[in-house]
Amino acid sequence: MNGWAALVLSSFAPADDAGGLVKSGDDIDWGAAWSRFTSTMSAKGRLGAYAGLVICIFAPLLAMGRFATIARVSIEERARALDVLLAHRSFAIRELTLLLKIVACMAIFRSSAARERSGYDRPASPKVRLPMLSTEAA
Repeated sequence: MNGWAALVLSSFAPADDAGGLVKSGDDIDWGAAWSRFTSTMSAKGRLGAYAGLVICIFAPLLAMGRFATIARVSIEERARALDVLLAHRSFAIRELTLLLKIVACMAIFRSSAARERSGYDRPASPKVRLPMLSTEAA
């Protein structure tokens, strides 16, 4: 199941060497992220995660009407099909797809290269103190 999970999770953020957050040389372990995520959840949560995975595996069928799994279509079609599922009319399909997108985000941010590109680890800028306004009538 880790192979399918890695395929689905990587489809949420395909490597884009032009200017995207994920580059082809990043050390993102999609399968390990899936294992870590599912091993720490309750039985109900794990059932939901696996249901979401099955939904996303058949994204081309649900989103584009193509009788194929996500492994049989190009990376652009995978990303497009997952985008369609994220806006699906069914609440369950939308939310289970979003759950997997969150797992993908967690996997991406375990990569130091992706965190550096995003500026995630940079210290926050100092807070600016605004002057207090008087509440008394002038």
